Amino acid sequence: MRIGLVSDCYYPTKNGVTGVVAMLADGLRRRGHEVALIVPAFPGTPPKGGPADAIPALSADVGAMLPRPDVEVASLPLFPSIQLRLPIGSSRRLQEIFCRAGIDLVHTHTEGPLGRAARDAALRTGRPTVHTLHTLYDHYLHYLWPARLAPRTSGRTMRRHLSRFLHPYDRVIAPSPRALDHLRAIAPATPRTLVPNGIPIAGAPTNPDLAEHLRRRLGLARSTRVVLYVGRIAEEKRSEALFDALAEHLQGADDVTAVLVGGGGHLRRLRGRARRLALEDQIRLPGYLEHAEVLALYRLASLFITVSLSENHPLTLLEAAAAGLPLAIRGDPNLEAIAINGVNAVVAEDDGELVARALALLDRPRRLTRMGAVSRRMAERFTAARHLERTEGVYTDLVSSGRRHPTELARHHSRR
Repeated sequence: MRIGLVSDCYYPTKNGVTGVVAMLADGLRRRGHEVALIVPAFPGTPPKGGPADAIPALSADVGAMLPRPDVEVASLPLFPSIQLRLPIGSSRRLQEIFCRAGIDLVHTHTEGPLGRAARDAALRTGRPTVHTLHTLYDHYLHYLWPARLAPRTSGRTMRRHLSRFLHPYDRVIAPSPRALDHLRAIAPATPRTLVPNGIPIAGAPTNPDLAEHLRRRLGLARSTRVVLYVGRIAEEKRSEALFDALAEHLQGADDVTAVLVGGGGHLRRLRGRARRLALEDQIRLPGYLEHAEVLALYRLASLFITVSLSENHPLTLLEAAAAGLPLAIRGDPNLEAIAINGVNAVVAEDDGELVARALALLDRPRRLTRMGAVSRRMAERFTAARHLERTEGVYTDLVSSGRRHPTELARHHSRR
């Protein structure tokens, strides 16, 4: 098949969408498909011409290398704090690209202008369309200033936009049960499929030399027990709430250090608070780390923790489980497939209770080891290969069922 993958998140944007798109593009090409990867142009992207013609990954949510994009659409800065761009792409241009490349199916990973342009271009030419709902936007409205003034109105507006955007798609992929329920509510007439995310490194060994280098760089004694968080240091991840709970319960626990890896709008603020509270030795905030470094940190950690309530199907949680770490999370039915209370995880309904129980678990090394082994087995159900096979199955089903008539787009607009 010839597949068009369209996303407004790619290098150097560091998030799970970039990781999923990169792994999907790479996996499809390895399986013999032709992929046209279409993303926003970003100033500073390394020039083409490397040995593997790939971009080194800079995030824990991305594999070791990112496939090169085939088409880079002009873009403008949108949210510099998370390195997100606003692409400027017309459906006419994308239609030309799809026709020239002989694209059989278009898979979008963005609800923004580039996704809409790609969707419309596909519909005009009768190509099957697939979309993945990566983001649960109700948790991200704080990035828009109107939403801070009128959150309920903004939430309703966002859901109406999603409903209209998703309506004409042949299939929408939900990475998690929560996303599937969300789709049932906002786009009940649109066919949908649950395809959980996957990771390419389940059970992969990490570099012990790099782990030792990181231990020295972060000032961690060999006897230090590490509680690890990886993700954005931002409001939607409730980073400040995690910091507050850790600050309260780490007082006096000199042999425990929390390492919170990631960048974001709250990073500078939390670094300042750690200095003022004299907690810099017990709460480390190193910022972004390269993917290989994060994998090495899993080797140093005793436990992975997050108090986020906005997760869809987080790759970092899968990676931590694959590395054999017990998990400490807030209660979330969406994560029950990877984190079971008392089996491989500590699950609580309160931030303080979660941190207290997680720290108490550190004093039970045999139980930690048993729970970590269960985590590793559970992560084996969420490999990149399985994600690829399920996604490829969606493509095959739609392409084999035949192309839609190009007038579908006109019918869609007439219903609006």
